[in-house]
Amino acid sequence: MQRRTAVAYHPDILLHISGMSHPESPDRLASVAKRLKESFKRHELDWLDIKPAPRTLVEKNHSDVYIKSIDTFSEIYSFKQIDQDTLACASSGYAAYLAVGSIIGAIDFVMNHTSANAFCAVRPPGHHAEFDHAMGFCFFNTVAIGAHYAIEKYTLNRVAIIDWDVHHGNGTQNSFYKNEKVFYLSLHEHPLFPGTGSKTETGDEGGIGSTLNIRLSAGTTDNQYRQIFNEEAIPALRKFEPELIIISAGFDAHVMDPLGSLRLSSSFFGEITTKILEIADEFCQGRIVSCLEGGYNIEALSESVVHHVSALR
Repeated sequence: MQRRTAVAYHPDILLHISGMSHPESPDRLASVAKRLKESFKRHELDWLDIKPAPRTLVEKNHSDVYIKSIDTFSEIYSFKQIDQDTLACASSGYAAYLAVGSIIGAIDFVMNHTSANAFCAVRPPGHHAEFDHAMGFCFFNTVAIGAHYAIEKYTLNRVAIIDWDVHHGNGTQNSFYKNEKVFYLSLHEHPLFPGTGSKTETGDEGGIGSTLNIRLSAGTTDNQYRQIFNEEAIPALRKFEPELIIISAGFDAHVMDPLGSLRLSSSFFGEITTKILEIADEFCQGRIVSCLEGGYNIEALSESVVHHVSALR
């Protein structure tokens, strides 16, 4: 099948700085962008023109008071400590709006082309961001806002979010915990930050059954992950019959990553992407939007992203 794959990226996202020696550094994304440009010819990927998302879209997932607090980042002189792990600078809010703009552009791309998918090379990550506060390096929940946008603009009824970041996406889960239109699937290491994502967290009210958490033990290998994914994740996705798949693509489950203890290889991220493509081809015309979350060993991250994007093509 001939596919079109887009990359949503803007160099100004590198302006977000979280302080010296912080694991979520601009070097992460700079390396990813460089490796993608080296690994693929210009005509092999559609590089999208990105602009900051309008505030009205961010309001779909975050409170007005909280958004106003993000907007004040432009007045920061040096750094602002949000929590133990999360710091902001004057450009952090701008970068967060660009990240949201990237997933909006990516969704428009895949919804308006046949057999198309996209990778959003963005930061700061988003899946820990809650309705009214930042946490875990995250400010706006990029993936959640993207899902709200897709449902509203394209009148979708079934959006699947697959979160393979090594950390559970508490913010994303909470965004749709009572929403039957979004199926949230997370495969994450336990115990690990933020401590959420138990098997008993399956949704509430109209969204009962719309959340599936798969906890993984430290040391989980490619082979073990593959078996779990095939036996638990694939049947659940097939049962949901998604009209669009969004991936919270964290690469910190890599064996070399300093913030997790799973043992996945770079090439395995390409393998699991192929599995997800099979679901996308079966139910939603190949429509996948992938959005970068974690991944803090720069070499492992950029190598894994290349495997991921290669599989998307």
